[in-house]
Amino acid sequence: MSKSQIDYEKSINQVISYIHSNLDKNLSIEELASISNFSTYHFHRILRAFLGESLWQYVKRIRLETGAKLLLYGNEDINDIAYKVGYDTPAAFSTAFKKVFGISPSQFKKSKGIIEMKQNKITKDIDFSLEPRIETIQSQKYIYRRLFGTYKEEKFTIAWKDFIQYGLENRLISPEMKRFMIHHDDPNITEEDRLQCDLCIPVVDFKAVGSTGNGVLESNKYAIFVYKGDYNNLEIVYDEIFQKWLPNSNVDLGTHKLFQKYMNSPRDTQREDLVTEIYIPIQ
Repeated sequence: MSKSQIDYEKSINQVISYIHSNLDKNLSIEELASISNFSTYHFHRILRAFLGESLWQYVKRIRLETGAKLLLYGNEDINDIAYKVGYDTPAAFSTAFKKVFGISPSQFKKSKGIIEMKQNKITKDIDFSLEPRIETIQSQKYIYRRLFGTYKEEKFTIAWKDFIQYGLENRLISPEMKRFMIHHDDPNITEEDRLQCDLCIPVVDFKAVGSTGNGVLESNKYAIFVYKGDYNNLEIVYDEIFQKWLPNSNVDLGTHKLFQKYMNSPRDTQREDLVTEIYIPIQ
C-alpha cells in the first residue's frame, strides 16, 4: 500500500470515529471534510470510494442501526432514542426507521424478534457466567487499526500478528499489556460486509503513523463479563448476554464503546484456557 493510500485511510478512519461519537449532533460536510483534511469539493468522492456508500447514506445507516440496537436491547423511551441518534423529531426517526426495517420503532421494540438472533445455548464446554462486575473504568489512550467485513478468524489472526509486530518495533508491548478490540456494529443488525471493528493496543503517550490511528477510551460505566475458552464461541457468549442478562438486568445500554479485552494470548495459551473480558457499556 502506498503512502498516499495509507494517509487517505487514516483520514477516513478519523471521520468515521467522529461520526460514531457525535451521532446526536448536526453534522455538516464542511466540519467532516476539515477533520479529514480533504477539500469539501473532493471529500464526498473520496469517502464514497473507501466506504462504498455516500457520506449521508453512511450517517443515516449508522444512526438507524444504533437506534435499532437501543430499541432491541434497551429500555429507553423511543423519543429519547430518536434525539440520541441525531433526529430532530421522533416522527422523522419513525419515518426513516420504517423505510429501512419495514416496521415502526414501537413495533420493533415490542416484537424484540424482528431481528432473527441466533438462539445459541451455552454448553457445558463453555466457561462463562451471566454475573458481571460493574465498574467505571479509567480513561485509556490507545492506538488502533480498523478492520471491515466479516469476523473471520484467519483475517483477525493475520491482522493481530502484523499489529503486534508494529507494537514490538515501537516498544509498546509488555507482559502486563492487555490488547483489546472495539466493536462498532452488531452483526445481528448490520450487514456482514459493513461490520467495523478496531484492533487496539493501550499506550501512554505515542503518536501513531501510517494506517494506525490514535484513540481514547473515555472513563465510563461497564458491566464486565469474564469468558474462558475458544474465541470462536464469543458470538454465543454475546448472544447470551444480550438475550438473557440484559432484559433482566434493569440497566440501560450506554452509547459508549463496547469492547473485549484479551487477558492472555493464543501464542502461549491453549484455546480452552484463553480468557476474555467483555465490556458492555451501561448508563
